[in-house]
Amino acid sequence: MIEELWLIPLGFVAGVLGSMIGLGGGIIVVPVLTFAGFTPTLAASNSLFAAFSNAIASTISYSRQKRIEYSIGLKLGLLSIPGTILGAYISSDVTPGIFKILFGLVLIFSSIYIFLKRRIESR
Repeated sequence: MIEELWLIPLGFVAGVLGSMIGLGGGIIVVPVLTFAGFTPTLAASNSLFAAFSNAIASTISYSRQKRIEYSIGLKLGLLSIPGTILGAYISSDVTPGIFKILFGLVLIFSSIYIFLKRRIESR
């Protein structure tokens, strides 16, 4: 239990960044847990559980600020359910090596997108 205390600040940082940029913190939590020796599937599933908590708190906060377009959120939420179920089943068949490659590609493409979007917006 004592050796897992480092997860508390990790969860806090992931929660702050996740609610600010809408990533649920998974972009931080999964690599950190994987580097700490957790299997990729365990890292992803625990990150999703933490993101669930983050999503509830963020939704309440953003709702109070009247910053949610509920029709869009409902459509995205309902349409993500089948994909989420499929992804959870597929993840059990993906080897840790393939998972790391896929996650690395997601990080690379995300960073390229953020960089290009920032350059376009600055013009």
